[in-house]
Amino acid sequence: MSQVIQTPKKHIYLSRLVGYDYTIQYRSGKSNIVVDALSHVFEDSQGTFFILSVPHFTFLEQIKHDLAIHPEFKALR
Repeated sequence: MSQVIQTPKKHIYLSRLVGYDYTIQYRSGKSNIVVDALSHVFEDSQGTFFILSVPHFTFLEQIKHDLAIHPEFKALR
C-alpha cells in the first residue's frame, strides 16, 4: 500500500481489511458491470420516505430534574 491514510474513518476501514488477503483491480468502463449497476440512481414514480430514528432517553431528563432541585449539586454548580 502506497497511499497515506489521513482520516480516522479510513484508519477504521484499513484496520478491518488488514486481516484479509485481497487484491484491488481497476476495471474500466463497461467491463465493471456490478459497480455500474450499483451507482445508478433509479427514479421512482412514487414518493420516497426517509425515516430518522433517534433514541430519546427519558431517564436523562429525570436525572437533570433531580439534580436541578438537589441542594448539594446546586452548591457545587
